[in-house]
Amino acid sequence: MRILLLLLLGLFSGNAVSAQYSLIYLTDKALSEPIYLTAKNELRRKRNCIDLDQKDYQVSRQYLHTLSQYPIQIIGTSRWLNAVCIKSSQLQLLEIQKLPFVKKIEAYQHNCSVLLSNNEIGSNQILSSATQLRMLELERLHAMGYTGKGIDIAVFDNGFTSLDYLEPYADLRNENRIRATKNFVDLTKTVYQMGTDGDHGSRVLSVLAAKIPNQFEGTAYDANFYLAVTEDMTQEGVLEEWNWLMAAEWADSLGVDIISSSLGYFANFTYGTDYTYEQMDGKTTLIARAANIAASKGILVINAAGNEGESDWRHIISPADADSCLAVGSVDALEKYSSFSSIGPTYDGRTKPDIMAMGGLTITFLPQGFLKTGNGTSFACPMMSGFAACLWQVDTTLKNMELFQLIKQSGNNATYPNNYVGWGIPKADKVYFQLTQKHLPESKYENEEIKIFPNPSKGKFVISFLNESNELSAEYFLFNPMGEIIQQENLILKPGFQYYSLDFSYLNLAQGLYYLKLIGLNQSLIQENKLLILE
Repeated sequence: MRILLLLLLGLFSGNAVSAQYSLIYLTDKALSEPIYLTAKNELRRKRNCIDLDQKDYQVSRQYLHTLSQYPIQIIGTSRWLNAVCIKSSQLQLLEIQKLPFVKKIEAYQHNCSVLLSNNEIGSNQILSSATQLRMLELERLHAMGYTGKGIDIAVFDNGFTSLDYLEPYADLRNENRIRATKNFVDLTKTVYQMGTDGDHGSRVLSVLAAKIPNQFEGTAYDANFYLAVTEDMTQEGVLEEWNWLMAAEWADSLGVDIISSSLGYFANFTYGTDYTYEQMDGKTTLIARAANIAASKGILVINAAGNEGESDWRHIISPADADSCLAVGSVDALEKYSSFSSIGPTYDGRTKPDIMAMGGLTITFLPQGFLKTGNGTSFACPMMSGFAACLWQVDTTLKNMELFQLIKQSGNNATYPNNYVGWGIPKADKVYFQLTQKHLPESKYENEEIKIFPNPSKGKFVISFLNESNELSAEYFLFNPMGEIIQQENLILKPGFQYYSLDFSYLNLAQGLYYLKLIGLNQSLIQENKLLILE
């Protein structure tokens, strides 16, 4: 009997001292002070007609002092939620609950965040950003000088390995356009020291900011960037949503215009319970609440929709479910819905995703120093973040939610939005015309002398070519997605308008993307390697 009693006491004691994370919501902000507003923050508030409110006041120092007297670990504070995140035992939590300034206590679920990237195909120097830029008509904005200059973009991810020395980011460093960085996961490391853990963030940022002359352009390569590590790859993400909230408050205090986030939360919790579809209502999860508050402060919040289209879950994940978060789904190079892209509606019946961009075989730049294709709404998200930045540069007086709506309404599916592609693929010229009553100049690619059709094809293509000079000897090269030459052949290009048939059907090539280069007189006859699609 005595042994049994000791065992019971031991069990109770173990439960009492086991640590857990909790959010302590406070009743008010007694004797607190407002945050310091940077000039950029004040400008954004003025543009959006946003006054100071209680969310702009710090958590009460008086209450924090009282909490610090308990044997607990204070992880951080949120002025937006008027809450304190702590690590404590259950017994300590019961004592804290009795304090008069404690409004409620919420268990902070241990969850697994999802890095939204999946299958990919390696490639080398034959890849370029042309297709993904043209889909949004971004090359037409870039040609007009709208490259994101003056727009501040915060990127939240798992790290940004090698950005501090890679050549495609030299302008970013030399012009001091990485304005601030913060590692919310490990204060002992910079955002660049994440090793292989930071590959995802590096690739995401490359879609926005990398620049390789005549080959690759990020969607907003002239913007200013604020880089935050919120994703902890060493464990199952106890505090990722909290880190995201902290990063959003940090970004707000610095006056950023856009938050670009390729992270999502829904399931695989290590302890506690997974989110249910019923909680994907845009206001329940911690991160959805954070996204909506960020938007209320004048920030355009853009997030990947999720890669659950082929899983049992299938739905949009959080914070893409948030009402004021622009959720980005994925299409392929043919502008067709990517089967992995998460679908709507949200539980409360709202259409999601909002819009689409190329996330199927998107060209990205790796921290190892080469280009590579990748699949995922992770890459569609920075495509859209850069698109938004370039358009905001056209008219900096726009409020964040005005731009949000302009982007949605410019989609090629805006007349009949649905829960697979939302409002569709936005087009830059349509928004530009709304803002200026003028059209963008035609793309330099529109009038290329060399055209290829049908594309896609089952293996037989036709090249049409206007040769305004004398008879020309040329050679074409067909590359697979790994950059390997799989076919080459000599051609004689006769003067005038000519057609040349190419038949690759006998090669029994797999379905997918291929690239064609045409060389004449030791010079490329195609401004960008032509993308061929075998179906």
